[in-house]
Amino acid sequence: MVKEVIAKAWKLAFPMDVKCLNKDTFMFIFNHEVDLHKVYVKRPWSIRGGHLVLKKWSPDITRQEVYFSTSDLWIQIHGLPTPWRTEDNLRKIGAKVGAITEVDITGDPGGAWKRFIRVKFEVNISKPLLPGIFRPRPNKSDLWIGLKYEKLAVLCYQCSIIGHD
Repeated sequence: MVKEVIAKAWKLAFPMDVKCLNKDTFMFIFNHEVDLHKVYVKRPWSIRGGHLVLKKWSPDITRQEVYFSTSDLWIQIHGLPTPWRTEDNLRKIGAKVGAITEVDITGDPGGAWKRFIRVKFEVNISKPLLPGIFRPRPNKSDLWIGLKYEKLAVLCYQCSIIGHD
């Protein structure tokens, strides 16, 4: 089932093998580096509503050493004033959310009027996802910066953890 679903979604140029390591861990064996790169760059993926955590694996580590509690997620950052749209401020937000892996500076046109900034973070998905953060402002009340997660699988709106509803 997994191989059938991902074959349709990934549209690979070359054949790929899937090995079931246990009930929720699979090894994808790509026959060409181009397919591997395409799939890895376009993360995150989901399979039938479940979040698919993709990790590169090398034979010098055991599969128990692969850390599946983090995943790259695209996050829209809403409500960020134009002067705060700097790498330094994104890193401050990232300190609360996760490590920045990519910033989409070419997204929707609009410059200063752009509704949000897209940033890909490596997020610990075993912990609750933040709906947003408050950022302090001098001589004004703290500003709420909303976070919207793209392509999320099942998310519990009570505990904010991926994997159940």
